[in-house]
Amino acid sequence: MMKVFRPEFNLPSHTAMKNTIDDQARKAKKELMSILKEARYVATTADSWSAHHRAFLGCTVHWIDAETLHRKHGTLACKELKSNQTKELLANEIYKINSEFGITRKIVATTTDNGANYCAAFAHFGDNQDDPLAVAPEHEDPDGGDVAIVSVHDLLEEEVEDEAEDLPKLPTQRRCAAHTLNLLATTDVSKVVGWNYGTGRQARQPFTKAAAKAQGLWNLHNRSSVVANKIRDVVGRKLNTPCPTRWNTLYDATECLLKTALKDPETIEAINEVMKSEAAGKRAAAPVFTEEDKEILQEYCKVMKPVAICLDRLQAEVNAYMGILLPYLMLLKRDLQAIKREGELRYADPLVDALLEQDGTVHGFNNRFMHLFADEDLLMATLTHPNHGPFMLKHVAPALEEDIKERLIREIVTSITPDPLPSSQSQDMVTEKPKEASDDPFAFLESPTVMEEDGSNIGELIKKEVDTWGRSKVAEVKPGQFPSMHREKWISLFIKYNTALPSSAAVERMFSTAGDVLRPKRASMTSDRFEKLVFTKGNMQLLDAVLRRERREGECDSERETDVE
Repeated sequence: MMKVFRPEFNLPSHTAMKNTIDDQARKAKKELMSILKEARYVATTADSWSAHHRAFLGCTVHWIDAETLHRKHGTLACKELKSNQTKELLANEIYKINSEFGITRKIVATTTDNGANYCAAFAHFGDNQDDPLAVAPEHEDPDGGDVAIVSVHDLLEEEVEDEAEDLPKLPTQRRCAAHTLNLLATTDVSKVVGWNYGTGRQARQPFTKAAAKAQGLWNLHNRSSVVANKIRDVVGRKLNTPCPTRWNTLYDATECLLKTALKDPETIEAINEVMKSEAAGKRAAAPVFTEEDKEILQEYCKVMKPVAICLDRLQAEVNAYMGILLPYLMLLKRDLQAIKREGELRYADPLVDALLEQDGTVHGFNNRFMHLFADEDLLMATLTHPNHGPFMLKHVAPALEEDIKERLIREIVTSITPDPLPSSQSQDMVTEKPKEASDDPFAFLESPTVMEEDGSNIGELIKKEVDTWGRSKVAEVKPGQFPSMHREKWISLFIKYNTALPSSAAVERMFSTAGDVLRPKRASMTSDRFEKLVFTKGNMQLLDAVLRRERREGECDSERETDVE
């Protein structure tokens, strides 16, 4: 076809295309590694994906630009796994990827979903297991002594410790808050007595019937183009239908149904006629929508709307700093509590109760998220985020407000205060002091240098800054939003605590790209070729920068050659 329409264009050979892909992947990797080498803190995400009977491990890397404070990202790998995804296999592969890019000691956290294999891998090989008390022999005497008891058990312990040095070392794990919210909206409310579950006297299940009718309409819409056209003629558009693996699509589809097919009695009647006509052809009873069904679905959307909004915010790509996690979770809980206090729900009260708390289980908001509000690193991320700061801290964790503020002040003072000088150097400095300074015994208190070296004085200044720092209402984080005094220290702490991601949505987006590459007709592509294509596509913005730089250098060389001639 190209020979007919564009005969002047020559298609590259298979070998030439292969070499081009290899060259572009090499350039992208070199650029990414040079950037990561300069970054002080990075975060990663990891997840598994399968297609065409093949399984892959995907990893992405993220960092914050120290100049603009914009979040940057890159693709690390999309590696095929040919064995069972045990905790040992995942730990080894993740460690190899991190080591290959030289970021093993720079990763502040790796965000994964709640999968049992990932949780087990990080529980066994992650930083949270580096507790010497957990591996100390039971008979060890903490006081020390002259007499040491040596046994076979000691020798075995030493051998185990030697072997442990060869084990993969993973960073701290952060569980994907978006995936946890997904579980809250699906698993936690799958069996709510009085809403969608019950037997005997508690057999009332209002949502089950309404949801079954909605699902029946969606099935008809997806199964038959004739029915889809009839529905489009009635409502004026195509219906959104839910995806089984993404809860927010169920909410979006239900909301779309209420705004179109169930918006008024006339439209409801027309939709019922479509369903009746389809059922008549199959000689089956047709479920029809009623005003009660509409009210039940409206209450479902009212209750689940705060969950959907929170989920969308946490999965954002641009402003996905760790400091947004606790404020948005707090907002979600307050919205659910406000809906319950209103007392306007006729059917969905049990749903609100199940979302908030379920006694004796791991389900519900309180059981899944409340422990995060005592996590000091997350509180530091909130405190150092310009959109939240001290204002939000007192709402998120009032009991820990002063402790976290003191920690912030302590870290800033530590980064400012120079290390104490040796006594000999201190004496030399005293002898070199001008005579007029010694005339006033209190003159040193007015010296800015001494104030900087005096932790108490500089601490008071930082405390005033913390207490008076107002939150910024501009969504984009900028350096100018931080206090002017010691701004670089504030920014450093912001980067340290906000580099980690609250959600692993980034690796899901990478898998979307992988799905475009590994199409059915290309399912037999080799692992190496597939990984290079996904890697190059995922780092295209870095590759573009490299190619632009090469073009500019080429133009400069051409100009110099012209000048010489």
